[in-house]
Amino acid sequence: VTCITTYRNFGYYNSWVEAFKVVANDGGDYTVTLTGTPFFDEYRDRGDWMLTLPLLLIELILVMKLPHEETVSLCWKLGVA
Repeated sequence: VTCITTYRNFGYYNSWVEAFKVVANDGGDYTVTLTGTPFFDEYRDRGDWMLTLPLLLIELILVMKLPHEETVSLCWKLGVA
């Protein structure tokens, strides 16, 4: 889950850097202009949540020390869902 999130966040950052040019002006102000490269706003896409949320819940189940049969059952249900 951490690797997926890290990969996604670097993608968002790189997309932002490519889509906008930020220039520091005198006095501490900044000017932001578009570069023409579209900003990749996949953060609105629910596909990422469909992958990471069940994995986070599986991690939670694994640390709850439930009976083995119940742990396996719940993990399979979340993993397949």
